[in-house]
Amino acid sequence: MDQEREGRTLTLSVGGVTARCPKCGAIEFIGHAETGGDFSPTLICTRCKTETSRRDLIDQIGVEVMKRANEALEKARKGRTVPKDK
Repeated sequence: MDQEREGRTLTLSVGGVTARCPKCGAIEFIGHAETGGDFSPTLICTRCKTETSRRDLIDQIGVEVMKRANEALEKARKGRTVPKDK
């Protein structure tokens, strides 16, 4: 998982999928100073100040990655031809 840092700003992303604030959709967070700063389990959206857990953001990424994988599989299945019996 990539964690791009500019000062204390974090962006969590995997394979082109970036976690978004559940309230406003922003992608930049800061660690909660009282619970560990950059390594905090609680992150705060830099735009709307909503607190969310790092785990929820990672789960969000996982759900989106699986959705995209399933869509790609379905697309591949639709494009595949079934051989005819001779």
